[in-house]
Amino acid sequence: DVRTPANAISLLAELIERCAKDPARAHQVPALATNLWSNARAMIDLVSDVLDLTRFDSGRLDLDLSEFSLGELIRSELAQAEPLAERRGLVLKHVLPQEVIIRSDRTKLASFSST
Repeated sequence: DVRTPANAISLLAELIERCAKDPARAHQVPALATNLWSNARAMIDLVSDVLDLTRFDSGRLDLDLSEFSLGELIRSELAQAEPLAERRGLVLKHVLPQEVIIRSDRTKLASFSST
């Protein structure tokens, strides 16, 4: 769903603007900017998924297999969801699995976990 990263991007941009105007909160800007970048990347990945669906319909779906940490993927997905959760007054709690390395298409797996 493109709305999730779009909402997060909008909220993060607003927070960055507020922090930039308040010297006491300026130290938050780098982390917010990183989170903003992450959500922008998620949106790009979703658009890529739409294009992949078109390729799948035509019989040409490419996978970009790599090995990566499942825990890192989960942390990344949680970081993207946190601004929206905070806006709704929610606190995300999680227990990460022991270090597990998997081989998959990270982008497609992350997109699937966001739905």
